[in-house]
Amino acid sequence: ELLFTSLAVPICAVLGGCCAEICTSPIEITKVRIQLSQGNASISSIISSIYSQNGILGFWNGIKPSLARQVLCCSAKFSTYEPLKQHLSYKFPQKDNKPSFWHMLVAGGVSGLTMGLVANPVDLLKTRMQSGLNNSSSLNSSISRSLYDIMKNEGILSIWKGVIPMVQRSFFVTMAELTIYDASKRKIRELGFFPEGSLVHASASFSAGFGAALVSTPIDLAKNRLMTSGLNGVKCYTGMSDVFQQMLKENGIMSLYRGFIPTWMRIGPW
Repeated sequence: ELLFTSLAVPICAVLGGCCAEICTSPIEITKVRIQLSQGNASISSIISSIYSQNGILGFWNGIKPSLARQVLCCSAKFSTYEPLKQHLSYKFPQKDNKPSFWHMLVAGGVSGLTMGLVANPVDLLKTRMQSGLNNSSSLNSSISRSLYDIMKNEGILSIWKGVIPMVQRSFFVTMAELTIYDASKRKIRELGFFPEGSLVHASASFSAGFGAALVSTPIDLAKNRLMTSGLNGVKCYTGMSDVFQQMLKENGIMSLYRGFIPTWMRIGPW
């Protein structure tokens, strides 16, 4: 029974994450295309472009590496967040014997750091398949074969392109998402806005999604641009700071928040 209980959380997290990934794939691919666009493309024009190029199934391009990413990320997230949060609560107890805000902050950050490190190769593959670049269609249907081809053509370290913003994004998203979710849920219950149930969880989830999108969108934009840097005439970048400098120079500070709305709409339901 103890073994079943310890495995239930990560297994349910993986299954739930995969279901959510399938449902939100159209939002994710729209966000990626917006962040990689050179102009100020609207959401409607991006959606129209995806449909005209690939039909309805185009909104699920890259679903295989997306699901592989969810298996890795959900396993890492829920195998580290709760145990670490409980460990910190035990080592540094509070008066009410509940995890404090900083307990959740540290646990969420470490959980996100772990996710970023283990999932970068499949996230790179996902981003390239969703980018709409010409050579993305040549990616093999097998994840392992596709990663092998990338390493063969671009070098063994190429599958770690964008790993720094990937780790930073995972750190800040998980830190903000899990922390704000726990804190919002607790506050909503205390204030009695809604009866205990799905409305409490949904409100906390969308609050957490807003906070996560706010802190992560610029980093996510840099990650996606670095992962597709130099492909099929795409502008080359030397690193995160280069992405930020060029974006700020060409389009101003708001360009760093391209894709904010679909990012929030994708994270919120989780």
